[in-house]
Amino acid sequence: MSGSGPSIPGRIHTEYNGVLVIMSCRLKAAALGLSLFAVLPGASAAVNPGWYLGLEGGGNIARDQRFRLYGADNGLFPVADGTRLSTVSFDPGYVAGLVAGYAFDFGLRSELELAHRDNDFDGIVLANGRPSTRVGGREFADIAFGNLWFDLFPAARLHPYLGGGAGVARIAVRDPAVDNSGLFLSGAGLRSDFDAVFAWQAGGGLRFDLGRSWTASLDYRYLRANRGRFDLLANNPDTTVGARYSAHSALASIHYHFGAPAPTPVPVEAPVEPVRVVPLVETPAEEAVVEPAPPEPGCEPPYDDNAAEFGGCKPGDVVVLRGVNFAFDKAALTLSAKALLDGVAHALKRHDDIRLTVQGHTDSRGADAYNLRLSEARAQAVRDYLIAAGIDAGRMTAAGFGETQPVADNASEDGRELNRRVELKIVERAAAP
Repeated sequence: MSGSGPSIPGRIHTEYNGVLVIMSCRLKAAALGLSLFAVLPGASAAVNPGWYLGLEGGGNIARDQRFRLYGADNGLFPVADGTRLSTVSFDPGYVAGLVAGYAFDFGLRSELELAHRDNDFDGIVLANGRPSTRVGGREFADIAFGNLWFDLFPAARLHPYLGGGAGVARIAVRDPAVDNSGLFLSGAGLRSDFDAVFAWQAGGGLRFDLGRSWTASLDYRYLRANRGRFDLLANNPDTTVGARYSAHSALASIHYHFGAPAPTPVPVEAPVEPVRVVPLVETPAEEAVVEPAPPEPGCEPPYDDNAAEFGGCKPGDVVVLRGVNFAFDKAALTLSAKALLDGVAHALKRHDDIRLTVQGHTDSRGADAYNLRLSEARAQAVRDYLIAAGIDAGRMTAAGFGETQPVADNASEDGRELNRRVELKIVERAAAP
């Protein structure tokens, strides 16, 4: 046996020299610039709350680790547990992971994260100040965390977030090798090992909603684990080296939001039409004849080539104006909508005893407050057009209900199209039709 250090007896120092050199660490400064996402055209509302999946990746800077010896006191060469043997530094590495979670509409996100961090050994300095000349191997950190993040301004397109998480970290040393004082140790004297320990992280970032379903973000994480124990010497199973893992990470991520389950629509019962009974009139010379009932005035919206009819409308009746459409995410009437409303105005002029409310509705995509404002603006646009077409403004009011009164399932495109509608609700009729 040869070789000694001022703080470790010669035989123990010689036996563990290779292992301890591998485990010293020194933080290197590295600038990792990450950028992601181009703004998609037409996106103008916050993402739907509900379940989401995401991918993340970026750079990882593992901090210096002090490795300490445990279980080396054999009675002849006592070395106290916890004696610092070396400091290891790491090259900048990478981090990649997968996340799944649920986003609430008020900004809170609960999340499960699985991620892998990988850094090569860079250099080792022994406790006596002697640096290594060659180093091989790497260190992994695999985590399974439960996270809680809180998005500030969740209804906005651009919103920062903060939070953290905790769980299990599997710290592993792989293929260690070191050269010290002319002796190169590799797989013959050193071996790989791992330990699973408790760990936590804190961080934040800046999220950007690309549309109703996609979000990109730039993220920062600081991760710290409890001290792990590694059995790295092939011929000394009772001796372990302890070290604490910590790292800074800069990432970019992309999330796909599935959206919250659509509310169950309230079934609307169709009105039961009364049975009209026509009496039979007997004549002396002819058989009894059933007189046909005169057609009743209707309460119908315009459709195809048929004009609107309000003669049979009663207070409480609702006429859905299918075909009154708007520009995407705006309250501007299309040309076809204006043509349809010209017919509605003509029918209302024939029945000036009717007072009504123009009601706007949207589907469930987007934030609640945004949808409410959009439905109010669209209802007001229809009222303004009817006024311009000659209908007395005192006969009409406008109201928006956003996504609160669906008539179909918002989970399908057909259902969302039915929910995006404008209605005329009859509120007063001066004379019976």
